[in-house]
Amino acid sequence: MIVTAALCWYAETPATLERSVLSLEHYCDRIVAFNGRWVGFPEIDADDAFEQMGAVQQAAESVGIEHNVIGSHTPWPTQVEKRNKLMQTASRGADWVFVIDADEFVEKGDPDAFRQTLADTSLDVAMVYFHRIPTIPYGRNVRRIYRTKGGVITVERAHNGYVSHDGQFLHGDHAWVDIAEAEEATAGQLTIAHDLLCRNQSRKNARTAYLKHRRKNRIEVWV
Repeated sequence: MIVTAALCWYAETPATLERSVLSLEHYCDRIVAFNGRWVGFPEIDADDAFEQMGAVQQAAESVGIEHNVIGSHTPWPTQVEKRNKLMQTASRGADWVFVIDADEFVEKGDPDAFRQTLADTSLDVAMVYFHRIPTIPYGRNVRRIYRTKGGVITVERAHNGYVSHDGQFLHGDHAWVDIAEAEEATAGQLTIAHDLLCRNQSRKNARTAYLKHRRKNRIEVWV
Protein backbone atom coordinates (compact mmCIF):
# COMPACT_ATOMS: atom_id res chain seq x y z
CA MET A 1 0.00 0.00 0.00
CA ILE A 2 1.43 3.35 -1.07
CA VAL A 3 0.46 6.56 0.75
CA THR A 4 1.56 9.76 -0.99
CA ALA A 5 1.54 13.15 0.71
CA ALA A 6 0.35 16.15 -1.33
CA LEU A 7 1.88 19.43 -0.16
CA CYS A 8 1.17 22.90 -1.60
CA TRP A 9 3.12 25.94 -0.47
CA TYR A 10 4.16 29.47 -1.27
CA ALA A 11 6.57 31.74 0.61
CA GLU A 12 7.00 29.54 3.66
CA THR A 13 10.19 29.38 5.72
CA PRO A 14 12.51 26.42 5.16
CA ALA A 15 12.12 25.49 8.84
CA THR A 16 8.32 25.37 8.52
CA LEU A 17 8.53 23.17 5.42
CA GLU A 18 11.09 20.89 7.05
CA ARG A 19 8.88 20.36 10.10
CA SER A 20 5.87 19.46 7.96
CA VAL A 21 7.78 16.92 5.87
CA LEU A 22 9.64 15.33 8.79
CA SER A 23 6.34 14.75 10.58
CA LEU A 24 5.21 12.44 7.75
CA GLU A 25 7.83 9.81 8.58
CA HIS A 26 6.28 6.31 8.77
CA TYR A 27 2.91 7.66 7.56
CA CYS A 28 3.78 8.42 3.93
CA ASP A 29 5.94 6.61 1.40
CA ARG A 30 6.21 9.50 -1.03
CA ILE A 31 5.62 13.24 -1.17
CA VAL A 32 4.65 15.44 -4.09
CA ALA A 33 5.17 19.12 -3.30
CA PHE A 34 4.26 22.13 -5.47
CA ASN A 35 5.61 25.62 -4.86
CA GLY A 36 4.35 28.93 -6.28
CA ARG A 37 1.62 31.50 -5.97
CA TRP A 38 -1.41 31.84 -8.23
CA VAL A 39 -3.02 34.80 -9.98
CA GLY A 40 -4.75 37.02 -7.44
CA PHE A 41 -2.42 36.04 -4.60
CA PRO A 42 0.03 38.91 -3.94
CA GLU A 43 3.70 38.36 -4.60
CA ILE A 44 5.72 38.79 -1.43
CA ASP A 45 9.37 38.74 -0.40
CA ALA A 46 10.41 35.46 1.16
CA ASP A 47 13.34 33.13 1.53
CA ASP A 48 14.80 31.98 -1.76
CA ALA A 49 12.49 29.52 -3.53
CA PHE A 50 15.37 27.13 -4.17
CA GLU A 51 16.17 27.14 -0.46
CA GLN A 52 12.56 26.25 0.30
CA MET A 53 12.55 23.45 -2.26
CA GLY A 54 15.84 22.19 -0.90
CA ALA A 55 14.38 22.06 2.60
CA VAL A 56 11.55 19.82 1.38
CA GLN A 57 13.91 17.55 -0.53
CA GLN A 58 16.46 17.21 2.27
CA ALA A 59 13.79 16.56 4.91
CA ALA A 60 12.19 13.86 2.77
CA GLU A 61 15.54 12.20 2.10
CA SER A 62 16.48 12.24 5.78
CA VAL A 63 13.43 10.12 6.70
CA GLY A 64 13.42 7.93 3.61
CA ILE A 65 10.42 9.45 1.81
CA GLU A 66 10.56 9.48 -1.99
CA HIS A 67 10.03 13.04 -3.22
CA ASN A 68 8.92 14.99 -6.27
CA VAL A 69 9.29 18.74 -5.67
CA ILE A 70 8.09 21.13 -8.38
CA GLY A 71 8.49 24.90 -8.47
CA SER A 72 6.80 27.44 -10.73
CA HIS A 73 8.55 30.61 -11.95
CA THR A 74 5.27 32.11 -13.13
CA PRO A 75 2.01 32.25 -11.16
CA TRP A 76 -0.42 29.38 -11.52
CA PRO A 77 -3.62 30.54 -13.28
CA THR A 78 -5.72 29.70 -10.20
CA GLN A 79 -5.40 28.00 -6.84
CA VAL A 80 -7.73 25.30 -8.17
CA GLU A 81 -5.43 24.58 -11.12
CA LYS A 82 -2.40 24.34 -8.84
CA ARG A 83 -4.15 21.89 -6.51
CA ASN A 84 -5.57 19.97 -9.44
CA LYS A 85 -2.13 19.38 -10.94
CA LEU A 86 -0.77 18.49 -7.49
CA MET A 87 -3.47 15.91 -6.81
CA GLN A 88 -3.22 14.33 -10.25
CA THR A 89 0.54 13.97 -9.84
CA ALA A 90 0.28 12.64 -6.28
CA SER A 91 -2.41 10.12 -7.28
CA ARG A 92 -0.33 8.30 -9.84
CA GLY A 93 1.01 5.09 -8.39
CA ALA A 94 -0.59 5.74 -4.98
CA ASP A 95 -3.36 3.94 -3.15
CA TRP A 96 -4.09 6.91 -0.88
CA VAL A 97 -3.29 10.64 -1.03
CA PHE A 98 -2.71 12.48 2.24
CA VAL A 99 -3.26 16.26 1.92
CA ILE A 100 -1.23 18.47 4.24
CA ASP A 101 -0.39 22.18 4.09
CA ALA A 102 2.99 23.70 4.87
CA ASP A 103 1.84 25.38 8.09
CA GLU A 104 0.61 22.01 9.40
CA PHE A 105 2.38 18.95 10.76
CA VAL A 106 1.54 15.55 12.19
CA GLU A 107 1.62 16.16 15.93
CA LYS A 108 0.98 12.63 17.16
CA GLY A 109 -0.30 9.28 16.03
CA ASP A 110 0.27 5.58 15.67
CA PRO A 111 1.72 4.84 12.21
CA ASP A 112 1.00 1.11 12.37
CA ALA A 113 -2.63 1.62 13.37
CA PHE A 114 -2.97 4.38 10.77
CA ARG A 115 -1.79 2.11 7.96
CA GLN A 116 -3.85 -0.82 9.20
CA THR A 117 -7.00 1.31 9.17
CA LEU A 118 -6.38 2.32 5.56
CA ALA A 119 -5.67 -1.28 4.60
CA ASP A 120 -8.85 -2.57 6.26
CA THR A 121 -11.46 0.05 5.32
CA SER A 122 -13.68 -0.27 2.27
CA LEU A 123 -14.48 3.47 2.31
CA ASP A 124 -12.82 6.09 0.15
CA VAL A 125 -12.14 8.91 2.62
CA ALA A 126 -10.30 8.90 5.93
CA MET A 127 -10.46 11.52 8.65
CA VAL A 128 -7.80 12.85 11.01
CA TYR A 129 -8.10 15.02 14.10
CA PHE A 130 -7.22 18.65 13.36
CA HIS A 131 -6.57 21.53 15.75
CA ARG A 132 -4.92 24.94 15.76
CA ILE A 133 -1.99 25.90 17.97
CA PRO A 134 -1.13 27.60 20.20
CA THR A 135 -4.31 29.52 21.00
CA ILE A 136 -7.14 27.07 20.29
CA PRO A 137 -6.95 23.83 22.30
CA TYR A 138 -9.97 22.08 20.78
CA GLY A 139 -10.34 20.70 17.27
CA ARG A 140 -12.45 18.57 14.96
CA ASN A 141 -12.26 15.65 12.58
CA VAL A 142 -11.45 16.62 8.99
CA ARG A 143 -11.21 14.76 5.67
CA ARG A 144 -7.58 14.64 4.57
CA ILE A 145 -6.88 11.19 3.14
CA TYR A 146 -8.40 10.05 -0.15
CA ARG A 147 -8.39 6.69 -1.92
CA THR A 148 -7.29 6.91 -5.55
CA LYS A 149 -9.24 3.83 -6.63
CA GLY A 150 -6.66 3.16 -9.31
CA GLY A 151 -7.11 6.53 -11.02
CA VAL A 152 -6.25 10.16 -10.44
CA ILE A 153 -7.98 12.58 -8.08
CA THR A 154 -8.88 15.93 -9.62
CA VAL A 155 -9.90 19.24 -8.08
CA GLU A 156 -13.08 20.95 -9.23
CA ARG A 157 -14.81 24.26 -8.49
CA ALA A 158 -12.79 25.10 -5.34
CA HIS A 159 -9.35 24.24 -3.97
CA ASN A 160 -10.90 21.63 -1.64
CA GLY A 161 -13.23 20.07 -4.20
CA TYR A 162 -11.54 16.67 -4.51
CA VAL A 163 -13.12 14.30 -7.03
CA SER A 164 -12.29 10.65 -7.73
CA HIS A 165 -11.65 9.45 -11.28
CA ASP A 166 -15.17 8.00 -11.41
CA GLY A 167 -16.78 11.35 -10.60
CA GLN A 168 -17.44 11.03 -6.86
CA PHE A 169 -16.78 14.06 -4.67
CA LEU A 170 -14.49 13.06 -1.82
CA HIS A 171 -14.49 16.52 -0.24
CA GLY A 172 -16.22 19.81 -0.87
CA ASP A 173 -19.16 21.98 0.12
CA HIS A 174 -21.63 19.72 1.94
CA ALA A 175 -24.51 21.94 0.85
CA TRP A 176 -23.71 21.47 -2.82
CA VAL A 177 -22.20 18.04 -3.39
CA ASP A 178 -23.10 14.49 -2.46
CA ILE A 179 -19.92 13.51 -0.63
CA ALA A 180 -18.70 9.97 -0.12
CA GLU A 181 -18.97 8.38 3.30
CA ALA A 182 -16.03 9.17 5.59
CA GLU A 183 -14.01 6.72 7.63
CA GLU A 184 -13.51 8.22 11.08
CA ALA A 185 -11.49 5.38 12.57
CA THR A 186 -8.19 7.14 11.89
CA ALA A 187 -9.11 10.18 14.00
CA GLY A 188 -7.83 8.68 17.25
CA GLN A 189 -4.54 7.60 15.67
CA LEU A 190 -3.36 10.77 13.96
CA THR A 191 -3.53 14.44 14.90
CA ILE A 192 -2.60 17.33 12.60
CA ALA A 193 -1.64 20.66 14.19
CA HIS A 194 -2.11 23.93 12.30
CA ASP A 195 0.51 26.43 13.51
CA LEU A 196 -0.99 29.92 13.59
CA LEU A 197 2.34 31.61 14.37
CA CYS A 198 4.75 30.13 11.82
CA ARG A 199 3.94 32.63 9.06
CA ASN A 200 5.23 36.20 9.13
CA GLN A 201 2.93 39.20 8.82
CA SER A 202 3.60 39.69 5.10
CA ARG A 203 2.49 36.14 4.37
CA LYS A 204 -0.62 36.56 6.51
CA ASN A 205 -1.46 39.87 4.82
CA ALA A 206 -1.13 38.27 1.39
CA ARG A 207 -3.57 35.53 2.34
CA THR A 208 -6.08 38.11 3.64
CA ALA A 209 -5.77 40.11 0.42
CA TYR A 210 -6.42 37.00 -1.66
CA LEU A 211 -9.50 36.05 0.34
CA LYS A 212 -10.90 39.55 -0.34
CA HIS A 213 -10.05 39.20 -4.03
CA ARG A 214 -11.72 35.78 -4.10
CA ARG A 215 -14.95 37.06 -2.56
CA LYS A 216 -15.08 40.16 -4.73
CA ASN A 217 -14.56 38.25 -7.96
CA ARG A 218 -16.60 35.20 -6.93
CA ILE A 219 -13.70 32.80 -7.39
CA GLU A 220 -13.99 29.23 -6.11
CA VAL A 221 -17.73 29.41 -5.62
CA TRP A 222 -19.88 26.29 -5.44
CA VAL A 223 -23.12 27.72 -6.77
